[in-house]
Amino acid sequence: MGVVDYNYILPQNFLAQLNSKSAKFEWSRDAGATWTDYNVTDAQSSDFFTYGTNFICGNPSNASEVSVNNRLRITIQNQETDNNTPYAHVRKFAINVSTSGSDNCWCTLRACKASNYNGDSTVESSWTYFATKMPVFGWSGWNIIKLS
Repeated sequence: MGVVDYNYILPQNFLAQLNSKSAKFEWSRDAGATWTDYNVTDAQSSDFFTYGTNFICGNPSNASEVSVNNRLRITIQNQETDNNTPYAHVRKFAINVSTSGSDNCWCTLRACKASNYNGDSTVESSWTYFATKMPVFGWSGWNIIKLS
């Protein structure tokens, strides 16, 4: 991450204001054909947006479950109970990720208006893609995902 990215993004963590119930964490081991709830605590959800929390793609319990088909999906939805609901024109996301030496890791960012969201994140027609399969890398480091 360059100096410009650091000064532009990190001091403005608008997501830190979200209620812990605003995020849904899910994992998949079949390239996203099915999704399983990660069952995170409120503390883990809050920490994800502030201090950082480890979530492993595919939620493997041992090395034999690690696969290129493992996925992690995080759905952020504004809650009526959120105070100071963030309003911002987002141009970039900063994601601190560790690929643990894996190659060809990527991140896709998509969003939909609340009026289009029916509670089923698999309905593709309601989503707009802002970044598709953007490469991420590092043994723990910041990746800047620029939105189109």
